[in-house]
Amino acid sequence: MRHAEPDAVVTALRKYINSYGATVINTVNLIRALLAGTGILFLLFPLLISSTDLAQILWSSRINDIEFIEKQQSVLYLVRFFSVAAGVAFITCAVLYKYLIRFYLSIIAAIDSTDFKIWTYSILSTGVLVRVLWLIFVPTLQVSDPAEYLSLGISLADSYTYTSEYRAVGYPFFLAILHLLTGNAAITGLIANLILNMLIIFISMKLIIKLTDSTLSAKIASLFMVFFPDFIASSGVFAVEPLFSVLLLSGLLLIVTKKCLHVKYSILLGVLFSLAAFVKPLFVASFVIPPIIMFIMNYRVKEITRSSLIVSITMLLVISPWAVRNFQVMGEFVPIAPLAGTNLYMGNNPDATGGYYQYDHSIVDHIEPRAKKDKALVKAAIAYIVENPLKFITMMPYKLYLTYYRDSSMIDWALQKTSRPISDKTKPLITIFNEVYYHLILLLALIYIFIVLIKKQYMQPVFLIGIIVIGYLSAFPAVFMGIPRLHYPMMPILFIFASILITNNYLKHHKQTDN
Repeated sequence: MRHAEPDAVVTALRKYINSYGATVINTVNLIRALLAGTGILFLLFPLLISSTDLAQILWSSRINDIEFIEKQQSVLYLVRFFSVAAGVAFITCAVLYKYLIRFYLSIIAAIDSTDFKIWTYSILSTGVLVRVLWLIFVPTLQVSDPAEYLSLGISLADSYTYTSEYRAVGYPFFLAILHLLTGNAAITGLIANLILNMLIIFISMKLIIKLTDSTLSAKIASLFMVFFPDFIASSGVFAVEPLFSVLLLSGLLLIVTKKCLHVKYSILLGVLFSLAAFVKPLFVASFVIPPIIMFIMNYRVKEITRSSLIVSITMLLVISPWAVRNFQVMGEFVPIAPLAGTNLYMGNNPDATGGYYQYDHSIVDHIEPRAKKDKALVKAAIAYIVENPLKFITMMPYKLYLTYYRDSSMIDWALQKTSRPISDKTKPLITIFNEVYYHLILLLALIYIFIVLIKKQYMQPVFLIGIIVIGYLSAFPAVFMGIPRLHYPMMPILFIFASILITNNYLKHHKQTDN
């Protein structure tokens, strides 16, 4: 008798769900509730957070600069206004959800029905136009890292001497070639950025089609990338990320198309990954990536062994001469550039914040040259990690959070100093729009990953390859330090994941409609 009551309750509950629950607790109502809840949070945001706290979030590095903060009051008002406007928009979407979803599906259907070649030409042309307009209306004056890269490139072209002991040589060498060919790297570098931007989109489309056989996913991903503000802004900034992304994606395309079955393409892959390492030294160990992806793409063991060996030997041959040069100049073994110590110590010392900050240089001020100073910082960081292993491990998730929690690294540089005045109200609007755009893509990508894991579909090549690339590139900030610009090369993968999620959702809805 004691077991009868629970059975009766379960039966009654099932009956209730079948009769009412299924009609009340469904996906549409859940999405509406999420939209409404998000809208309410945005509406309440100006009431829940003070101006001081908001300033701390937006300008943490200058929070003690009272004069600067006072000048930003209009920006704070603008952020609050945007929050209220976003809240109203979310609540409106919740109310009009059914009509909006029909409109959304009609747009996807129109994209799907468009000829792929026509779409490709149109989207790339649109991308060029948007970026040319950005360069015209937002004429960036290079500051910080971009200014140094340009200066190093011009100096290398003029004197045939590389003067930096800190910066990796890859991107300055690229700018030096442009300067030698045209005499004006400041202009041709921008044209090169525009081309690199378009190559990122085009190669990503090729990867999607090869891995998913879905032109719709390729179209959606390209649409996202063409209008992504941080990608647009990168066309006007001399940053290493666009060039690195093209080299990485080109190498991945060689592998997934099985070009590496041929010796010449395995050599080419080794050259591409070597050049990528010269641009970003964290890629110096990238020889581990090809054999894993080849295994996923069903290469035979013999083919994996041969191709991986060729790639590794090629990378060794390409990088070794520069390592020898560094040893002669610096007196230490430095494969690419003496960066490891600074970055490792910055993220692993008693005062470390997990991100970038001006650390105490006193422990190495007496050490010269730069390479020896870098080695001393490596030793100090490793000693700290050994003494504080728990702190090191627990800081890893926070470092990853600092890498992904915001975007706008290229926009920050692009808007920091311009030859044409830009309104103080315009700058935060662009940044806020980019952050909303970025977090929407990140959310869609995370939903895709979650669904793949829940449905146990993680053996899909596109998923595995994406996770491997993200995992490798995320290992650096997890161990060293986290800054937002480090996730730039991973954005194509996030766009791919987001586009596949939308495609699968559309196809599922289309199938249900047909039935």
